[in-house]
Amino acid sequence: MEVVTQNGTEEITARIRELEQQVDEKNFAFETLFRLTEKLGTTLDLEKIVPLLTMTTTGQLCLNQMAFYLYSTESGKLEYFHSIGIRSVDLPGDISLDSNLIASVSRDDGILEIFESAGTDKSADGVEDIIGLFSEKGFSWAICLGDESDMIGLALIGEKIDGCGLSDMDIEILKTISRVATLAIRNALLYQDVTKSKNELIKFSRIKKEFMLHTSHEFRTPLTILKSTLWSIEPEDSQDKTLIELAQTAVNRLQEKIEQILSLNELGLNESSLDLRHTDMVALIGECITEDLTRMEESGIALRFDRNVDMKEVIVDPVKMKLVYKSVIENAISSVGKGGHIDINVMTSHAGPDEAEGIEIRAWQSDEGSPGSGGEKGSRKSDGAISSEVEYYFISRIKDDGVGIPIDEIKMMCEPFARASNSALGEVKGFGLGLSVSQKIIAGHGGRFYCKSDRGQGAEFSIWLPVINSLQVERQSKRC
Repeated sequence: MEVVTQNGTEEITARIRELEQQVDEKNFAFETLFRLTEKLGTTLDLEKIVPLLTMTTTGQLCLNQMAFYLYSTESGKLEYFHSIGIRSVDLPGDISLDSNLIASVSRDDGILEIFESAGTDKSADGVEDIIGLFSEKGFSWAICLGDESDMIGLALIGEKIDGCGLSDMDIEILKTISRVATLAIRNALLYQDVTKSKNELIKFSRIKKEFMLHTSHEFRTPLTILKSTLWSIEPEDSQDKTLIELAQTAVNRLQEKIEQILSLNELGLNESSLDLRHTDMVALIGECITEDLTRMEESGIALRFDRNVDMKEVIVDPVKMKLVYKSVIENAISSVGKGGHIDINVMTSHAGPDEAEGIEIRAWQSDEGSPGSGGEKGSRKSDGAISSEVEYYFISRIKDDGVGIPIDEIKMMCEPFARASNSALGEVKGFGLGLSVSQKIIAGHGGRFYCKSDRGQGAEFSIWLPVINSLQVERQSKRC
């Protein structure tokens, strides 16, 4: 039988304690890394990420100093970003990607022992021995963040406070931290790029809006003068009268298009006001039809308007809603051509829209976002939500037997300047802004906009406007 001596027992006990201490250190290290990863997941700010990485690493490994360099796309170099335990003025401002340090750390699988490499790998063509420089500054290790083909940074590690070298476990911790750091910094840099691009788009959008606004207003002034002049002319014969009427029609249409551009510009803002009033919707639609009667008669288009509805009043902005109906009716006229048919009917419903209405034309998401709305006499949210409970819906449907819209193109019809692929550009008038403006106005009223169509099967647009309880309350108070 083997007998264990007193000395042997003590050695075993000491070894067990050593192993237990190593396990405890590893557990503590992994708990620290877990908390670090958790904290890094709450921010995309480099000014927070890098100091957090630096403090965690130096604290965990008991280092006397550490420095971070991050890659700059502008300079094409690694530029100083943050350090602890050493002043920034004592460090180089940047590191060239052609330096011996970068070449050496790339060859050593992303982690380089600086002390052993100092003075052994000079850069060519008189480039400064950056490894030797960092060795003189007291750094022992260099860790690549990323890889040679996509290096985003470099971490420089100092000596341990107790003077001991890094253990195998320390190096594993460093490698783990470098992977976490690479992921966190790469996400932060990506976020910075996205934010910068977004800000540039917002700036461009603001310039575009100002250009559209000033240009449209510049058109308005001469148009007003031209319009007043035309309407003041007394024709001497029938030929002059015809020419003047043609000019008046052209001026009116040009003025409508300018108003469309201004409406799109206004409704692209984050906030857009609506002048909400009690409006007879049947009368409003009738006005839109009357203004296009001449054009329909010239094209031999038959129009039927079913106006048999009990409740005609809705709280809307009549000027903007007139733009909507004018746009949809003119779109139908352009689609059917000569000899076509257009049916317009209105109704009310206590039930909301369903799949039978077709495809909903939703907001075109520009860089400004969806428009809001608010007026002196009431306000509604741009996403279709309304400020009070809906009593019922006022529904308008405009149906034609024209060329139709390919079903896979309906959703994009609210994009500015969009046209269906089967429309003849030379035959269709306007800028392609009508449906884009219409969708924004309808959404601003808390309404919904639908289209049911397909190539060669005509199109039916339906507009659902909510009638809220406040209208009913006001009517009751008037009766009292």
